[in-house]
Amino acid sequence: MSTSQDQGESVSFLKAVAEFEDIDADWKEEDQQMVDRQEVKEEPLARRSQARLQASQPPRQPAERKSLLKADEPADKEGATTVTIRRPSGVSSNSPPGRCGFWRFKCAAIQRLNQFELFLVLLTLDGLVIGMQGALKSALLTKMERRFSLDSTTSSLIVSANDMVFLPSVLLVSYFGSLGHRPRLLALSCFGYGLAALLFALPYFLFGAMPLAVDDPSMANLQLGYACPASFTNGSTPAAAEDSGLVADAVTQARTALAFFMLSGFIEGISSAPFWNLGVAFIDDVTGDFSGVFIGLIIAARLLSPTLAYQLYGKVIVRLSETLLPTEPRQRASPFYIPAWWFGFVCVGTAALVISVPMALFPRKPHFNGEKYRAAVAGGDDEADGAERPGLLCRLVRRVNRKRAAAAQARRAAGRLSAATGRQPVEKAAATFRGFFDAFKRLLSNPVYVCLLLGNMFEFMEINCMIAYMPKFLEMHFRIGSGEASMLTGIAGPAPT
Repeated sequence: MSTSQDQGESVSFLKAVAEFEDIDADWKEEDQQMVDRQEVKEEPLARRSQARLQASQPPRQPAERKSLLKADEPADKEGATTVTIRRPSGVSSNSPPGRCGFWRFKCAAIQRLNQFELFLVLLTLDGLVIGMQGALKSALLTKMERRFSLDSTTSSLIVSANDMVFLPSVLLVSYFGSLGHRPRLLALSCFGYGLAALLFALPYFLFGAMPLAVDDPSMANLQLGYACPASFTNGSTPAAAEDSGLVADAVTQARTALAFFMLSGFIEGISSAPFWNLGVAFIDDVTGDFSGVFIGLIIAARLLSPTLAYQLYGKVIVRLSETLLPTEPRQRASPFYIPAWWFGFVCVGTAALVISVPMALFPRKPHFNGEKYRAAVAGGDDEADGAERPGLLCRLVRRVNRKRAAAAQARRAAGRLSAATGRQPVEKAAATFRGFFDAFKRLLSNPVYVCLLLGNMFEFMEINCMIAYMPKFLEMHFRIGSGEASMLTGIAGPAPT
Protein backbone atom coordinates (compact mmCIF):
# COMPACT_ATOMS: atom_id res chain seq x y z
CA MET A 1 0.00 0.00 0.00
CA SER A 2 1.69 3.13 -1.21
CA THR A 3 0.40 5.71 1.28
CA SER A 4 0.58 3.38 4.25
CA GLN A 5 3.96 2.12 3.08
CA ASP A 6 5.26 5.71 3.11
CA GLN A 7 4.02 6.18 6.70
CA GLY A 8 5.57 2.88 7.80
CA GLU A 9 8.90 3.59 6.11
CA SER A 10 9.04 7.05 7.65
CA VAL A 11 8.49 5.66 11.14
CA SER A 12 11.19 3.07 10.60
CA PHE A 13 13.70 5.70 9.47
CA LEU A 14 12.93 8.04 12.33
CA LYS A 15 13.65 5.21 14.76
CA ALA A 16 16.97 4.48 13.03
CA VAL A 17 18.35 8.04 12.97
CA ALA A 18 20.14 7.71 16.31
CA GLU A 19 21.75 4.40 15.34
CA PHE A 20 22.65 5.75 11.90
CA GLU A 21 24.89 8.49 13.28
CA ASP A 22 26.91 6.05 15.40
CA ILE A 23 27.27 3.50 12.60
CA ASP A 24 28.39 6.20 10.15
CA ALA A 25 31.53 7.08 12.10
CA ASP A 26 32.43 3.39 12.48
CA TRP A 27 32.17 2.90 8.72
CA LYS A 28 34.44 5.86 8.03
CA GLU A 29 37.10 4.60 10.46
CA GLU A 30 37.00 1.10 8.94
CA ASP A 31 37.24 2.52 5.41
CA GLN A 32 40.32 4.56 6.35
CA GLN A 33 41.99 1.52 7.91
CA MET A 34 41.24 -0.55 4.79
CA VAL A 35 42.69 2.18 2.55
CA ASP A 36 45.90 2.30 4.60
CA ARG A 37 46.33 -1.48 4.52
CA GLN A 38 45.59 -1.66 0.80
CA GLU A 39 48.12 1.06 -0.04
CA VAL A 40 50.79 -0.75 1.96
CA LYS A 41 50.04 -4.01 0.10
CA GLU A 42 49.76 -2.49 -3.38
CA GLU A 43 52.80 -0.19 -3.32
CA PRO A 44 55.45 -2.97 -3.77
CA LEU A 45 53.31 -4.53 -6.50
CA ALA A 46 53.06 -1.20 -8.31
CA ARG A 47 56.83 -0.72 -8.14
CA ARG A 48 57.41 -4.19 -9.65
CA SER A 49 54.86 -3.53 -12.41
CA GLN A 50 56.51 -0.25 -13.32
CA ALA A 51 59.95 -1.90 -13.36
CA ARG A 52 58.70 -4.59 -15.79
CA LEU A 53 57.13 -1.92 -17.98
CA GLN A 54 60.35 0.10 -18.13
CA ALA A 55 62.40 -3.04 -18.87
CA SER A 56 60.13 -3.97 -21.80
CA GLN A 57 60.53 -0.53 -23.43
CA PRO A 58 63.55 0.25 -25.67
CA PRO A 59 66.31 2.36 -24.10
CA ARG A 60 65.86 6.10 -24.51
CA GLN A 61 68.40 8.81 -25.13
CA PRO A 62 69.57 10.89 -22.14
CA ALA A 63 67.66 13.97 -23.35
CA GLU A 64 64.47 11.97 -23.68
CA ARG A 65 64.91 10.47 -20.21
CA LYS A 66 65.39 13.94 -18.76
CA SER A 67 62.19 15.24 -20.36
CA LEU A 68 60.21 12.22 -19.15
CA LEU A 69 61.57 12.63 -15.63
CA LYS A 70 60.30 16.20 -15.55
CA ALA A 71 56.86 15.11 -16.70
CA ASP A 72 56.60 12.33 -14.11
CA GLU A 73 56.19 12.58 -10.36
CA PRO A 74 59.17 13.99 -8.42
CA ALA A 75 61.78 11.35 -7.64
CA ASP A 76 63.09 10.50 -4.19
CA LYS A 77 66.69 10.50 -3.06
CA GLU A 78 67.45 7.06 -4.55
CA GLY A 79 66.14 8.02 -7.99
CA ALA A 80 62.99 5.87 -7.84
CA THR A 81 59.74 7.39 -9.03
CA THR A 82 56.89 7.47 -6.54
CA VAL A 83 53.68 5.90 -7.88
CA THR A 84 50.30 6.48 -6.27
CA ILE A 85 47.66 3.77 -6.65
CA ARG A 86 44.10 5.10 -6.59
CA ARG A 87 41.69 2.80 -4.85
CA PRO A 88 38.18 2.94 -6.33
CA SER A 89 35.67 3.77 -3.67
CA GLY A 90 32.36 5.54 -3.15
CA VAL A 91 31.77 9.22 -2.75
CA SER A 92 33.18 10.69 0.42
CA SER A 93 33.04 14.14 1.93
CA ASN A 94 36.76 14.66 1.12
CA SER A 95 36.59 13.78 -2.60
CA PRO A 96 36.43 16.69 -5.09
CA PRO A 97 33.07 17.54 -6.68
CA GLY A 98 32.34 16.42 -10.24
CA ARG A 99 31.00 18.30 -13.24
CA CYS A 100 27.30 18.72 -13.82
CA GLY A 101 25.91 17.39 -17.09
CA PHE A 102 25.27 14.23 -19.07
CA TRP A 103 27.77 12.52 -21.38
CA ARG A 104 29.39 15.38 -23.41
CA PHE A 105 26.73 17.91 -22.49
CA LYS A 106 28.70 19.66 -19.72
CA CYS A 107 28.83 23.31 -20.73
CA ALA A 108 29.78 26.13 -18.38
CA ALA A 109 26.20 27.36 -17.99
CA ILE A 110 25.09 24.06 -16.45
CA GLN A 111 27.90 24.14 -13.90
CA ARG A 112 26.09 26.96 -12.10
CA LEU A 113 23.47 24.40 -11.11
CA ASN A 114 26.09 22.12 -9.54
CA GLN A 115 25.05 22.90 -5.97
CA PHE A 116 24.04 20.41 -3.32
CA GLU A 117 21.27 22.72 -2.09
CA LEU A 118 19.54 22.47 -5.48
CA PHE A 119 19.84 18.69 -5.44
CA LEU A 120 18.34 18.66 -1.94
CA VAL A 121 15.37 20.71 -3.17
CA LEU A 122 14.81 18.29 -6.06
CA LEU A 123 15.06 15.28 -3.75
CA THR A 124 12.57 16.87 -1.35
CA LEU A 125 10.13 17.49 -4.20
CA ASP A 126 10.67 13.90 -5.28
CA GLY A 127 9.64 12.73 -1.81
CA LEU A 128 6.52 14.89 -1.93
CA VAL A 129 5.50 13.52 -5.33
CA ILE A 130 6.09 9.91 -4.27
CA GLY A 131 3.95 10.25 -1.15
CA MET A 132 1.16 12.09 -2.95
CA GLN A 133 0.76 9.36 -5.55
CA GLY A 134 0.01 6.72 -2.94
CA ALA A 135 -2.48 8.96 -1.14
CA LEU A 136 -4.38 9.60 -4.36
CA LYS A 137 -4.81 5.86 -4.84
CA SER A 138 -6.51 5.47 -1.48
CA ALA A 139 -8.67 8.55 -2.04
CA LEU A 140 -9.90 7.29 -5.43
CA LEU A 141 -10.47 3.67 -4.45
CA THR A 142 -14.28 3.85 -4.52
CA LYS A 143 -14.30 5.66 -7.86
CA MET A 144 -12.17 2.98 -9.49
CA GLU A 145 -14.47 0.28 -8.10
CA ARG A 146 -17.54 2.04 -9.49
CA ARG A 147 -15.98 2.85 -12.85
CA PHE A 148 -14.68 -0.62 -13.65
CA SER A 149 -17.07 -2.70 -11.46
CA LEU A 150 -14.33 -4.08 -9.22
CA ASP A 151 -14.95 -5.80 -5.92
CA SER A 152 -13.00 -5.15 -2.71
CA THR A 153 -10.72 -8.15 -3.21
CA THR A 154 -9.59 -6.92 -6.61
CA SER A 155 -9.14 -3.34 -5.42
CA SER A 156 -6.97 -4.55 -2.53
CA LEU A 157 -4.62 -6.11 -5.09
CA ILE A 158 -4.34 -2.74 -6.81
CA VAL A 159 -3.46 -0.97 -3.56
CA SER A 160 -0.87 -3.57 -2.52
CA ALA A 161 0.67 -4.19 -5.95
CA ASN A 162 3.72 -2.05 -5.16
CA ASP A 163 4.43 -4.02 -1.98
CA MET A 164 4.73 -7.24 -3.99
CA VAL A 165 7.92 -6.06 -5.70
CA PHE A 166 9.15 -3.55 -3.14
CA LEU A 167 10.69 -6.14 -0.78
CA PRO A 168 13.00 -7.92 -3.28
CA SER A 169 13.94 -4.66 -4.99
CA VAL A 170 14.81 -2.82 -1.77
CA LEU A 171 17.13 -5.64 -0.69
CA LEU A 172 19.07 -5.54 -3.95
CA VAL A 173 19.15 -1.75 -4.18
CA SER A 174 20.37 -1.32 -0.61
CA TYR A 175 23.26 -3.77 -1.20
CA PHE A 176 24.34 -2.98 -4.77
CA GLY A 177 23.06 0.59 -5.19
CA SER A 178 26.18 2.25 -3.78
CA LEU A 179 28.26 0.88 -6.67
CA GLY A 180 26.41 2.94 -9.29
CA HIS A 181 25.79 6.59 -10.06
CA ARG A 182 23.45 7.43 -7.20
CA PRO A 183 22.05 10.78 -8.47
CA ARG A 184 21.09 9.15 -11.76
CA LEU A 185 19.61 6.16 -9.97
CA LEU A 186 17.49 8.55 -7.90
CA ALA A 187 16.49 10.36 -11.10
CA LEU A 188 15.55 7.02 -12.66
CA SER A 189 13.45 6.26 -9.58
CA CYS A 190 11.62 9.58 -9.94
CA PHE A 191 11.08 8.90 -13.65
CA GLY A 192 9.63 5.49 -12.79
CA TYR A 193 7.15 7.09 -10.42
CA GLY A 194 6.04 9.51 -13.12
CA LEU A 195 5.61 6.68 -15.60
CA ALA A 196 3.61 4.66 -13.05
CA ALA A 197 1.25 7.60 -12.41
CA LEU A 198 0.60 8.12 -16.12
CA LEU A 199 -0.03 4.40 -16.62
CA PHE A 200 -2.53 4.47 -13.78
CA ALA A 201 -4.51 7.23 -15.54
CA LEU A 202 -4.30 5.60 -18.98
CA PRO A 203 -7.56 3.55 -18.70
CA TYR A 204 -9.55 6.78 -18.64
CA PHE A 205 -8.17 7.84 -22.02
CA LEU A 206 -8.83 4.37 -23.42
CA PHE A 207 -12.39 3.81 -22.18
CA GLY A 208 -13.73 7.23 -21.18
CA ALA A 209 -15.37 8.50 -18.00
CA MET A 210 -18.65 6.56 -17.98
CA PRO A 211 -18.86 2.80 -17.35
CA LEU A 212 -21.27 2.25 -20.24
CA ALA A 213 -23.31 4.46 -22.55
CA VAL A 214 -26.51 5.72 -20.90
CA ASP A 215 -28.00 7.72 -23.77
CA ASP A 216 -30.64 5.05 -24.42
CA PRO A 217 -33.26 5.04 -21.61
CA SER A 218 -33.75 1.29 -21.90
CA MET A 219 -30.03 0.71 -21.54
CA ALA A 220 -29.93 3.04 -18.54
CA ASN A 221 -32.67 1.05 -16.82
CA LEU A 222 -30.78 -2.14 -17.56
CA GLN A 223 -27.59 -0.76 -16.04
CA LEU A 224 -29.31 0.16 -12.78
CA GLY A 225 -29.50 -3.53 -11.95
CA TYR A 226 -25.74 -3.89 -11.66
CA ALA A 227 -24.46 -0.37 -11.13
CA CYS A 228 -22.73 -0.79 -7.78
CA PRO A 229 -22.69 -4.40 -6.52
CA ALA A 230 -21.94 -6.16 -9.78
CA SER A 231 -18.46 -7.36 -10.67
CA PHE A 232 -17.83 -8.13 -14.31
CA THR A 233 -14.57 -9.82 -13.48
CA ASN A 234 -16.29 -12.74 -11.70
CA GLY A 235 -19.33 -12.95 -13.97
CA SER A 236 -21.97 -11.83 -11.44
CA THR A 237 -24.17 -9.91 -13.93
CA PRO A 238 -27.93 -9.96 -14.46
CA ALA A 239 -29.33 -12.33 -17.05
CA ALA A 240 -30.71 -9.44 -19.10
CA ALA A 241 -27.24 -8.03 -19.47
CA GLU A 242 -26.04 -11.18 -21.19
CA ASP A 243 -28.42 -10.55 -24.11
CA SER A 244 -27.65 -6.84 -24.36
CA GLY A 245 -24.06 -7.22 -25.50
CA LEU A 246 -22.72 -5.04 -22.68
CA VAL A 247 -20.99 -7.77 -20.73
CA ALA A 248 -18.23 -8.43 -23.26
CA ASP A 249 -17.25 -4.77 -23.41
CA ALA A 250 -17.44 -4.37 -19.63
CA VAL A 251 -15.28 -7.43 -18.98
CA THR A 252 -12.70 -6.23 -21.51
CA GLN A 253 -12.57 -2.79 -19.92
CA ALA A 254 -12.28 -4.16 -16.38
CA ARG A 255 -9.54 -6.65 -17.19
CA THR A 256 -7.52 -4.19 -19.27
CA ALA A 257 -7.78 -1.51 -16.59
CA LEU A 258 -6.77 -4.02 -13.92
CA ALA A 259 -3.68 -4.94 -15.96
CA PHE A 260 -2.66 -1.28 -16.22
CA PHE A 261 -3.27 -0.73 -12.50
CA MET A 262 -1.14 -3.74 -11.53
CA LEU A 263 1.66 -2.78 -13.93
CA SER A 264 1.65 0.73 -12.50
CA GLY A 265 1.91 -0.70 -8.98
CA PHE A 266 4.85 -2.93 -9.93
CA ILE A 267 6.77 0.00 -11.43
CA GLU A 268 5.96 2.10 -8.38
CA GLY A 269 7.28 -0.60 -6.03
CA ILE A 270 10.58 -0.88 -7.89
CA SER A 271 10.96 2.91 -8.05
CA SER A 272 10.33 3.47 -4.34
CA ALA A 273 13.38 1.51 -3.17
CA PRO A 274 16.22 3.95 -4.06
CA PHE A 275 14.71 6.97 -2.29
CA TRP A 276 15.32 5.80 1.28
CA ASN A 277 18.42 3.67 0.76
CA LEU A 278 20.43 5.65 -1.78
CA GLY A 279 19.09 9.10 -0.96
CA VAL A 280 19.94 9.01 2.74
CA ALA A 281 23.38 7.45 2.18
CA PHE A 282 24.19 9.95 -0.59
CA ILE A 283 23.34 12.94 1.59
CA ASP A 284 25.49 11.57 4.40
CA ASP A 285 28.48 11.02 2.11
CA VAL A 286 28.31 14.52 0.63
CA THR A 287 27.49 16.66 3.67
CA GLY A 288 29.38 14.80 6.41
CA ASP A 289 28.72 16.49 9.77
CA PHE A 290 25.58 18.23 8.49
CA SER A 291 23.88 15.07 7.22
CA GLY A 292 21.48 14.70 10.15
CA VAL A 293 19.75 18.01 9.47
CA PHE A 294 19.42 17.48 5.72
CA ILE A 295 18.18 13.91 6.14
CA GLY A 296 15.59 15.20 8.59
CA LEU A 297 14.32 17.63 5.94
CA ILE A 298 13.59 14.95 3.34
CA ILE A 299 12.04 12.65 5.98
CA ALA A 300 9.74 15.48 7.08
CA ALA A 301 8.73 16.13 3.47
CA ARG A 302 7.95 12.47 2.92
CA LEU A 303 5.91 12.33 6.15
CA LEU A 304 3.80 15.34 5.20
CA SER A 305 3.24 14.32 1.57
CA PRO A 306 0.19 12.03 2.17
CA THR A 307 -1.52 14.69 4.28
CA LEU A 308 -0.80 17.29 1.61
CA ALA A 309 -2.16 14.98 -1.10
CA TYR A 310 -5.42 14.34 0.76
CA GLN A 311 -5.96 18.05 1.34
CA LEU A 312 -5.11 18.97 -2.25
CA TYR A 313 -7.46 16.32 -3.60
CA GLY A 314 -10.35 17.37 -1.36
CA LYS A 315 -9.99 21.13 -1.83
CA VAL A 316 -8.25 21.64 -5.17
CA ILE A 317 -8.23 18.66 -7.53
CA VAL A 318 -11.95 17.83 -7.27
CA ARG A 319 -13.05 21.42 -7.86
CA LEU A 320 -10.39 22.09 -10.47
CA SER A 321 -11.33 19.00 -12.47
CA GLU A 322 -14.99 20.04 -12.48
CA THR A 323 -14.03 23.55 -13.62
CA LEU A 324 -11.55 22.59 -16.33
CA LEU A 325 -13.51 19.57 -17.55
CA PRO A 326 -17.18 20.63 -17.65
CA THR A 327 -19.81 17.97 -18.27
CA GLU A 328 -23.46 18.11 -19.19
CA PRO A 329 -26.04 18.33 -16.37
CA ARG A 330 -27.56 15.10 -17.64
CA GLN A 331 -24.32 13.25 -17.04
CA ARG A 332 -23.90 14.75 -13.57
CA ALA A 333 -27.39 13.58 -12.62
CA SER A 334 -26.62 10.04 -13.73
CA PRO A 335 -25.81 7.51 -10.97
CA PHE A 336 -22.91 6.35 -13.13
CA TYR A 337 -21.21 9.74 -13.29
CA ILE A 338 -17.65 9.69 -11.93
CA PRO A 339 -15.55 12.88 -11.70
CA ALA A 340 -12.13 13.16 -13.32
CA TRP A 341 -10.34 10.62 -11.11
CA TRP A 342 -7.35 10.65 -13.45
CA PHE A 343 -6.58 14.37 -13.10
CA GLY A 344 -4.44 14.07 -9.96
CA PHE A 345 -2.35 11.22 -11.38
CA VAL A 346 -1.59 13.19 -14.53
CA CYS A 347 -0.44 16.20 -12.48
CA VAL A 348 1.72 14.08 -10.16
CA GLY A 349 3.19 12.02 -13.01
CA THR A 350 4.08 15.10 -15.04
CA ALA A 351 5.73 16.72 -12.02
CA ALA A 352 7.81 13.57 -11.38
CA LEU A 353 9.00 13.45 -14.99
CA VAL A 354 10.01 17.12 -14.88
CA ILE A 355 11.92 16.67 -11.59
CA SER A 356 13.84 13.66 -12.90
CA VAL A 357 15.45 15.60 -15.78
CA PRO A 358 17.61 18.08 -13.78
CA MET A 359 18.30 15.44 -11.13
CA ALA A 360 19.94 13.20 -13.75
CA LEU A 361 22.44 15.96 -14.64
CA PHE A 362 24.13 16.00 -11.23
CA PRO A 363 27.55 14.31 -10.82
CA ARG A 364 28.42 11.59 -8.35
CA LYS A 365 29.26 14.31 -5.84
CA PRO A 366 27.72 17.77 -6.26
CA HIS A 367 29.45 20.85 -4.92
CA PHE A 368 28.82 21.40 -1.21
CA ASN A 369 30.23 24.46 0.55
CA GLY A 370 30.77 22.95 3.97
CA GLU A 371 33.00 25.79 5.10
CA LYS A 372 30.08 28.21 4.89
CA TYR A 373 28.02 26.09 7.27
CA ARG A 374 30.96 25.47 9.58
CA ALA A 375 31.66 29.20 9.78
CA ALA A 376 28.01 29.87 10.55
CA VAL A 377 28.03 27.25 13.30
CA ALA A 378 31.30 28.47 14.81
CA GLY A 379 30.36 32.14 14.48
CA GLY A 380 27.71 32.03 17.20
CA ASP A 381 29.68 30.23 19.88
CA ASP A 382 30.54 33.41 21.77
CA GLU A 383 27.13 34.92 22.39
CA ALA A 384 28.46 36.78 25.45
CA ASP A 385 30.75 38.91 23.25
CA GLY A 386 27.78 40.36 21.39
CA ALA A 387 27.89 37.91 18.50
CA GLU A 388 24.70 37.35 16.54
CA ARG A 389 22.63 34.38 17.63
CA PRO A 390 22.97 31.54 15.10
CA GLY A 391 19.97 30.22 13.21
CA LEU A 392 17.99 27.08 13.93
CA LEU A 393 19.96 25.00 11.41
CA CYS A 394 23.29 26.01 12.97
CA ARG A 395 22.08 25.21 16.48
CA LEU A 396 20.88 21.78 15.40
CA VAL A 397 24.18 21.03 13.66
CA ARG A 398 26.14 22.15 16.71
CA ARG A 399 24.16 19.83 18.96
CA VAL A 400 24.65 16.89 16.57
CA ASN A 401 28.40 17.61 16.34
CA ARG A 402 28.76 17.54 20.11
CA LYS A 403 27.10 14.14 20.30
CA ARG A 404 29.25 12.83 17.47
CA ALA A 405 32.43 14.10 19.10
CA ALA A 406 31.58 12.29 22.33
CA ALA A 407 30.71 9.11 20.43
CA ALA A 408 33.92 9.32 18.37
CA GLN A 409 36.00 9.72 21.51
CA ALA A 410 34.38 6.63 23.01
CA ARG A 411 35.04 4.65 19.82
CA ARG A 412 38.69 5.70 19.78
CA ALA A 413 39.05 4.49 23.35
CA ALA A 414 37.44 1.19 22.40
CA GLY A 415 39.77 0.93 19.40
CA ARG A 416 42.84 1.41 21.57
CA LEU A 417 41.53 -1.30 23.89
CA SER A 418 41.00 -3.66 20.95
CA ALA A 419 44.52 -2.95 19.67
CA ALA A 420 45.93 -3.72 23.11
CA THR A 421 44.12 -7.07 23.20
CA GLY A 422 45.22 -7.98 19.66
CA ARG A 423 41.80 -7.82 17.98
CA GLN A 424 41.76 -6.76 14.33
CA PRO A 425 38.90 -4.79 12.70
CA VAL A 426 36.62 -6.77 10.42
CA GLU A 427 37.03 -5.92 6.75
CA LYS A 428 34.01 -5.38 4.54
CA ALA A 429 33.23 -8.11 2.05
CA ALA A 430 33.05 -7.37 -1.66
CA ALA A 431 29.63 -6.48 -3.09
CA THR A 432 28.76 -9.79 -4.76
CA PHE A 433 25.67 -11.99 -4.77
CA ARG A 434 27.40 -14.40 -2.42
CA GLY A 435 28.18 -11.58 -0.03
CA PHE A 436 24.56 -10.43 -0.32
CA PHE A 437 23.21 -13.80 0.79
CA ASP A 438 25.81 -14.03 3.56
CA ALA A 439 24.78 -10.63 4.90
CA PHE A 440 21.11 -11.59 4.66
CA LYS A 441 21.82 -14.79 6.57
CA ARG A 442 23.64 -12.88 9.32
CA LEU A 443 20.67 -10.55 9.72
CA LEU A 444 18.19 -13.39 10.06
CA SER A 445 20.42 -15.12 12.61
CA ASN A 446 20.32 -12.06 14.88
CA PRO A 447 17.45 -12.66 17.36
CA VAL A 448 17.22 -9.01 18.44
CA TYR A 449 16.89 -7.84 14.84
CA VAL A 450 14.28 -10.49 14.03
CA CYS A 451 12.17 -9.55 17.07
CA LEU A 452 12.28 -5.86 16.14
CA LEU A 453 11.40 -6.74 12.56
CA LEU A 454 8.37 -8.78 13.59
CA GLY A 455 7.19 -6.06 15.96
CA ASN A 456 7.42 -3.39 13.27
CA MET A 457 5.68 -5.68 10.79
CA PHE A 458 2.57 -6.10 12.95
CA GLU A 459 2.57 -2.40 13.81
CA PHE A 460 2.74 -1.38 10.17
CA MET A 461 0.01 -3.85 9.21
CA GLU A 462 -2.39 -2.05 11.52
CA ILE A 463 -1.37 1.41 10.33
CA ASN A 464 -1.34 0.45 6.65
CA CYS A 465 -4.84 -0.99 6.62
CA MET A 466 -6.31 1.99 8.42
CA ILE A 467 -4.62 4.61 6.24
CA ALA A 468 -5.35 2.85 2.94
CA TYR A 469 -9.05 2.19 3.53
CA MET A 470 -10.03 5.13 5.73
CA PRO A 471 -11.31 7.28 2.80
CA LYS A 472 -13.45 4.42 1.55
CA PHE A 473 -14.80 3.72 5.03
CA LEU A 474 -15.75 7.36 5.64
CA GLU A 475 -17.29 7.73 2.20
CA MET A 476 -19.47 4.62 2.35
CA HIS A 477 -20.53 4.51 6.01
CA PHE A 478 -21.09 8.23 6.59
CA ARG A 479 -22.43 9.06 3.11
CA ILE A 480 -20.00 11.88 2.41
CA GLY A 481 -18.21 12.82 -0.77
CA SER A 482 -14.76 11.60 -1.71
CA GLY A 483 -13.30 15.09 -1.34
CA GLU A 484 -14.58 15.51 2.21
CA ALA A 485 -13.48 11.98 3.12
CA SER A 486 -9.98 12.71 1.82
CA MET A 487 -9.75 15.91 3.83
CA LEU A 488 -10.73 14.10 7.04
CA THR A 489 -8.24 11.32 6.29
CA GLY A 490 -5.49 13.86 5.76
CA ILE A 491 -6.15 15.28 9.22
CA ALA A 492 -6.52 11.99 11.10
CA GLY A 493 -4.18 9.83 9.02
CA PRO A 494 -0.78 10.89 10.43
CA ALA A 495 -2.00 10.52 14.03
CA PRO A 496 -1.04 6.79 14.40
CA THR A 497 2.49 7.46 13.21
